[in-house]
Amino acid sequence: MLVLLARTTAKCIRVSDLMGTANCNRTAKDDMMSNAQNRNEERFNDTESGNCEDPTERTPSRTSSLISSSSGSSSNNRYSNRKLLLVYVFAVTISIVNFVYSFQISDVEVKDTLKTTSAAAANSATGTLFTNDVIRTFPGPRGLVRSDEQFPPIAKITQECKRWGVVTTIFDPTDAIARVANLPSWCLVIVPDTKTPHGYMDKLAKLQQNNLKSSFRKMNEDATDDGDDDDNDATDDEARAENIVSSLDNVFYFSIEMQQEWEDIEGPFGSFVRSIPWKHFCRKNLGYLIAILHGAKFIFDFDDDNFIKLDNDGTPMEILPEGEDMAQMKLDDVTVVMQGPNAFNHHPIMGASIEDSWARGFPLALILDKHTQGKFAYIADLPFAANNKEIGVIQFLADGNPDIDAIHRISKPLPMTYPLEKANSVLVPAHAYSPYNAQATIHTKNAFWAMLLPSTVPGRVSDIWRSYFAQCIFADAGLQLIFSPPKIVQERNEHNYLGDFNAEQDLYDKSGKLIEHLSQWDSDHDTVPERMLELWIDMYERGYIEIDDVYAVQMWLGALAQVGYEFPPLKRRHRNVAVMGQFNYADKPSIVRDVIYWTQKNRERFDTVVAAGPFSRRQMKKFEDNSIIA
Repeated sequence: MLVLLARTTAKCIRVSDLMGTANCNRTAKDDMMSNAQNRNEERFNDTESGNCEDPTERTPSRTSSLISSSSGSSSNNRYSNRKLLLVYVFAVTISIVNFVYSFQISDVEVKDTLKTTSAAAANSATGTLFTNDVIRTFPGPRGLVRSDEQFPPIAKITQECKRWGVVTTIFDPTDAIARVANLPSWCLVIVPDTKTPHGYMDKLAKLQQNNLKSSFRKMNEDATDDGDDDDNDATDDEARAENIVSSLDNVFYFSIEMQQEWEDIEGPFGSFVRSIPWKHFCRKNLGYLIAILHGAKFIFDFDDDNFIKLDNDGTPMEILPEGEDMAQMKLDDVTVVMQGPNAFNHHPIMGASIEDSWARGFPLALILDKHTQGKFAYIADLPFAANNKEIGVIQFLADGNPDIDAIHRISKPLPMTYPLEKANSVLVPAHAYSPYNAQATIHTKNAFWAMLLPSTVPGRVSDIWRSYFAQCIFADAGLQLIFSPPKIVQERNEHNYLGDFNAEQDLYDKSGKLIEHLSQWDSDHDTVPERMLELWIDMYERGYIEIDDVYAVQMWLGALAQVGYEFPPLKRRHRNVAVMGQFNYADKPSIVRDVIYWTQKNRERFDTVVAAGPFSRRQMKKFEDNSIIA
C-alpha cells in the first residue's frame, strides 16, 4: 500500500500541488485496481481530466526507460515496487529542481504564493464579496449631448394633460390599467412591447364597459326602489357604460409602429429611442417621454398587476391630494422619521403585518438592524413645495403580494398588509437611502429627470438602481421621498421565485456597498444633468451597470432638453465642511434622541456633522449604533 500511495502521488504531483492547490482526485484504491487490471498497459488520463500531469514528460529519457522496464517485470513484485518507488521519487525531485531553477523562485516568492493561494482557497470556501472598486474606465465622451436649435421641435401626438399614468405591458388589459384610465383628471399612456397581444384597445374598451355595468348595477341595487322597471334600468346601464367608454379619449396607446417612427427623429431624442431594447421592462422610458412632452406635472409610474383600491362607491381612490399644482397641495399628518444610518427600512414603521420585513433592494445584511428602521420624531402636514424643498417621489405601499424580494417570498408567509385607515405617510430622512420601485410611484415634475430605467440589468434590479441613483442627487436638488399607506393591492402576475432570485443577485450582492458609496459620493458640477451623467459613469466604472446605460443617459438628458424639459436648480449644500454641536447637558433623558435628530437635520446641509459633549460610554455606544459621530 505504501508503494502504491507513493506511486499515485508521483503521478499526480506538480509544483502547484506543493503550494496547496492540488486538484488530483485519484486515490490509492483507484490506482491499485488499475494496476491489478492491467499493469502492463497503464495510461494517464491527464488530458481528459485536466487534473494531473504525466511526470515522464518532464524527466530525462532514462527515467522513462527505467519506468518501462520496471513495469514490465512480473517475476518479483516486491523488488519491482521498491524500484518503482525510488524511480518516481527521483523523477519528482528532478522535476521540482528543474522548475525552481528555471523560474528562479526565491523563498520570499514561494511564501507570497503560498499566502495568496491560501487566501484564494479561503475565498473559494466562503465566497467572494463585491468590493465597489473601480474595475474599468469609461472610454467615451464624458460631456452632455448638445440639444439646441439645430434640432427641430418634437411634434405632439396626443392631447396635453397635467397628470399622466405610464405603464408597459405584455398581457391583456387588466383592471389595474382600467382603474387608472378611470381616474378623474388623469391621462394614461400604454407602451406595448413586441409580445403585447393584438387588439389591445378593443379589449380595454370591453373591460371598461363590463366594469361600468357592474358598478351601475351595484348602485341600482343599493339605491331606494323608485318603481322603475328593472329591464329599463339594465338597458340604461348598458347605454351609459357604452357612452362613457366611447368618450374615454384620455388613453393613448403608443403602438409599435409609432414607437418605430420615433426612432427616425433627429437629434438625441431619436438616438435615445433607438437605444431602448425591445422585450425589456425599460420600454417604459418611452412612456415617460410621452407624458413629459404632453405637459405632465405628475407621472404615476405603475405596473399592470398593481390595482388602485376602490372607494365605497366603487370608484378608484384618489392618489393625489386636492389642488391643481404643487403650491396648493399638501400631505396631511406625515410622520417625520429620525435615524442615524444611511439605509432606511420603512416596512416596520409603516406597520407591515409580517415581522422583520423589508423591501426589494434593501441590503440583506441590514434587515435585522433595528437602527435602520427609524424612530418616530413628530407628525406634521407637508406641503408639496415650500421652504426650498419639495416632494419628488411618492411610493405607495401595496397589500397582498407586495414588492419584496424572492428571499422574502420564499422564507416568509403571504399575504402581507399595512394599515390604511388612520395611517400616515412617512418622510425619508434626507441623508438616508430607501429603495422605491416602478410599480406604484408618483414622480413630480422636478424629479422627472430621475425616471430613467437602466436597460443593461434585469428588470428586478433596474427600478431599484434607478431609485438609489436618484436619491444620491435628490438632497442637492431639494427633493424629498415619501412612502404612503397602501392605496394599492398587488395581485402579482405569475413569477418563478427561483427565477426572481437569480434576477435579483445584484441586489443581494451590491446594494449595501452601493448605499455606502453613494453616501460619500460628491461632484464639482453645478447642474443636475452634469451630476447625473457623472454619477452614471461612476456606476459603470464600478460594475453596477454596463456601458450602454451610460450612452443611454447621455441621450436621455439630451432628449429631455430637446422636448423643453427644465431641470431643477441645485440647492446650496456645504461640502467638505464639518459642523460641530456642543451638548453640555448630556444628563438629559432625551439627549440621545436630541443628538440623533440634530445630526439628521444638519446632514441635510453639511457633509460632516459632529456632536460633542460630556457623553457617557453608554451614550457613545448608542451614537455609534446610530452612525453618529460624537
